[in-house]
Amino acid sequence: MKINHIYKFTPVIILFFAVFIGIYSPAPIERLRLMGFDQLQRLEPRPYQPLPVRIIDIDEKSLEALGQWPWPRTVIADLLVKLQKAGAAAVAFDILFAEPDRTSPNTIVKQWQRFESLSENRELSELISKLPDHDEVLASRLKRLPTVLGVMFDNSGEAQNFPRPKWSYARQGDDPRPFIQSYSGAIKALDILSSSTSGLGSINSALDSDGIIRRVPLFVRLKSGAKFSDEVFPTLSVEALRVAQRASTYLLRSSGASGDASFGENVGLQQIRVGRIKVPTTGSGQLWLHDTGHVPERYISAIDVINSQATSKKIAGHIVLIGTSAAGLKDIRSTPMEAAIAGVEVHAMAIEQMMLGQHLQRPSWMPGAELIWLVLLGTILSFLIPRYGAFRCAFIALLGLAVSILTPWFAYTEYQLLVDPIYPALVIILIYVTGSFIAFLRTESEKKYVRGAFSRYLSPDLVEKLAEEPDLLKLGGETKEMTIMFSDI
Repeated sequence: MKINHIYKFTPVIILFFAVFIGIYSPAPIERLRLMGFDQLQRLEPRPYQPLPVRIIDIDEKSLEALGQWPWPRTVIADLLVKLQKAGAAAVAFDILFAEPDRTSPNTIVKQWQRFESLSENRELSELISKLPDHDEVLASRLKRLPTVLGVMFDNSGEAQNFPRPKWSYARQGDDPRPFIQSYSGAIKALDILSSSTSGLGSINSALDSDGIIRRVPLFVRLKSGAKFSDEVFPTLSVEALRVAQRASTYLLRSSGASGDASFGENVGLQQIRVGRIKVPTTGSGQLWLHDTGHVPERYISAIDVINSQATSKKIAGHIVLIGTSAAGLKDIRSTPMEAAIAGVEVHAMAIEQMMLGQHLQRPSWMPGAELIWLVLLGTILSFLIPRYGAFRCAFIALLGLAVSILTPWFAYTEYQLLVDPIYPALVIILIYVTGSFIAFLRTESEKKYVRGAFSRYLSPDLVEKLAEEPDLLKLGGETKEMTIMFSDI
């Protein structure tokens, strides 16, 4: 009796808990789901298409030629001159210029004054102090072409001196700000540089719990109480697109906007528009990275730009990102396709993706649709296995498993939709295996009961037949027309 109860209700109980876990999606389940998405991209990554996006790489070769980082700001200014002559559409720095240049003449003079023998040479000190400050040189170059400087948002300080935004934004639908990642402080470029640039963009990364970048934030915001706390701030990739298009405004489209079905619930951002480009986002304003993996063709060594004019054709009309692939400068990240890739290349991939309009999407309704499918198939298996047994239900289980795995692949390759290929399949396997095991226990229990009850009264062959086919047992016996022949030997 106990086995019968377990047999009937265990698959249903498993399904109930599976749905409950799926609704709340704890970290281990979310990690499995993300691993499934990674595998889809590894099987069919986004093919690289040459687009007007280039990375000026502060690589090992450049460091060997120009010395250790940070370089004097005059070297950066010289690099900007070369990029301007080459016709770059916009230049974005995946670099922080948060401190004054320590190689500026005035700074060097102050350091020399610590030594008495040098401090007495006033003529030399006065002559050096008349040389232009390196940050002023860089600021003057920043004004001459469209540039974006990086800003690092964090929770370790405040942002009271944050410069006034260089953009504006319009909003359609519900307020998305509660869903956007917020910070209490920011580390920005020097005021003289921030005031000279065309744009400011966050260089923050959105790391999942396993340290992999799968989504690129397009906007962040400051927490309440900070200066400009009501504003949202673009990240480097989307700000570079704005500056390159000479646009001044972002359009943020949220749930509840005209034409959007939000079912009366605020689920955050749905889409942004920058210039002529529309970008679908997650509710928190992030872009699912459609990974290509590392592509060497994106890169141009910084020293090659400074020393040669041969790179001009690769730069003309391009959005140029300045960053580093040198391991010692610690801007190495992990993505679904690469265990180690320069952080600046993630920004480049995001810009390319927005230009192409080839976006991975996981709509807000997708988790609900996955749970409905899970409940439907799980319920069918839970009720059919007790009636027809594991062998007859194997086809249904295999069919459901195939649909649970092939549907995500089809949705990804044909429509760039991210459907969970892992959790529904695991739950279906668990329900089928558990139901089959309980059915096996029930069958063995029935066989044992029949053997024990009839072994003293019937022949062994008949007992085995009854054990294999318990349905032959009927209360009240059975009436049949029979012919019996007696023979006397």
